[in-house]
Amino acid sequence: MRHATLPGLASRPCRRTPGPSRARAPGTPGRDRSPRLRHATLAVAFVLGSAGWAVPASAASGLKVATPLLRVAEPLGTGRGSITIKTKGSSVTVKFSVAELADEVPAPLAIFLEDSPGGGSYSQVAEIGTLANGAGKLTLSSTDGPPEDLGVTDVEDLVGRGVQVRDANDTVLLDATIPELVKFQGTKLSATLAPPPGSPVPAASATLKGTVSSKKGSEKFKVKAKKLTPGVTLALFVEDAPDSGVFEAAGELSGSLYERNTADGDRLPLEVPAHEHLVGRKLEVRDGDVVVLAGTIEDASGPGGLDFPLVGVIILDAGLGGDDRYLRRVGTSLPLYRSVVDLDVVTIQELVDEGDAQWRLDKLGETAAGPICTVRLATDEDVWWDMGVSGGEHFVAVRNSGTDPATVESAQFVLLLDGEVQGKPAFRIESLVFPGEVLLDDGHILTANGVRVGPEVAANFVLH
Repeated sequence: MRHATLPGLASRPCRRTPGPSRARAPGTPGRDRSPRLRHATLAVAFVLGSAGWAVPASAASGLKVATPLLRVAEPLGTGRGSITIKTKGSSVTVKFSVAELADEVPAPLAIFLEDSPGGGSYSQVAEIGTLANGAGKLTLSSTDGPPEDLGVTDVEDLVGRGVQVRDANDTVLLDATIPELVKFQGTKLSATLAPPPGSPVPAASATLKGTVSSKKGSEKFKVKAKKLTPGVTLALFVEDAPDSGVFEAAGELSGSLYERNTADGDRLPLEVPAHEHLVGRKLEVRDGDVVVLAGTIEDASGPGGLDFPLVGVIILDAGLGGDDRYLRRVGTSLPLYRSVVDLDVVTIQELVDEGDAQWRLDKLGETAAGPICTVRLATDEDVWWDMGVSGGEHFVAVRNSGTDPATVESAQFVLLLDGEVQGKPAFRIESLVFPGEVLLDDGHILTANGVRVGPEVAANFVLH
């Protein structure tokens, strides 16, 4: 079987830029998803960008992603909703759902779509005819691209457009903005609030926990206090920008709890569009004008700085019910291999002792998404990862060359950090030369046990 490497990339000098484009490579062809090439499916995050959904219309394996609809007319009410997009091959399904609307909301509900991103003018594209107990839904489907009702020929054309749900009186009840077409990743938050000098409750404390639901495309902001004075109504104040010293009211605590969950239709504090906009701002819990507790919001999404080089065995974590695999070289063959391993039977040291599975990750630079790295065999620095192409498929190749991979752009990868698993670094891996394409738990035309690279759902890796 013939294979081909990327023309000209082996000798092409590396471009030193602040970071690669996060856009997905256009024109990605559909994939043969025959059983010959299928392995354990990972329920993990797609990659790239910030909040949003993933809709690469050409992904024959299909995707299902969502974003919440937030309350407009009654910001402290109970109404909520969501927009779900499902793709499979050229088929696209878009579902609008609403729930827990007040009994007096008059039907039908109209779905309005912004004519252009940020343009401010809207056109009705669909209608939810009836409500039952404050809930209703509408599904638009097409077997050949986006449904005609949406007025676009490519799902990408929806990015940045607003969506409004209006009642029969033309009152806007719920809205959302369609974000970049990558599956929701969000930002986790944390903060510890302590009594400042002179606080009337010196024994009180509070914690902020900002969590993310990739499945719902939502974020939850939750402050929980303890040892407060019973019966006192307290309010949360948030700085309008990091270090500005200007605070705005974000709402009252319910007892000792303040919570905003976009999955429930809530808007985040100060109506910021996402958690990431709150990082670095100060928080205060006040009793009138008296500050009871204070703290600063921190980004808790990842493990922070890593000490490079990283050395270890890279395990593809398949989760519950799946087969874990480790990445290794096999003889002098070109592809990198994913080999099944039972870590209850085989130790990491035994994998290291094989001599073909311990890798060294050297950091070359940084992007907004994560560090840029090369990957070499720890026992032989002339053996390193590179990108290969065969039959139109991209895959991870193993080169045996005295060339420094730091000078070869196709040999550089971006680590998309995912925190830790049992104290070990967890990440997804993106190709630098093919932005938007990530290492998959999938084989390719050269071997079913290889590592294909593409725009589908990324594999999760843990460094042991």
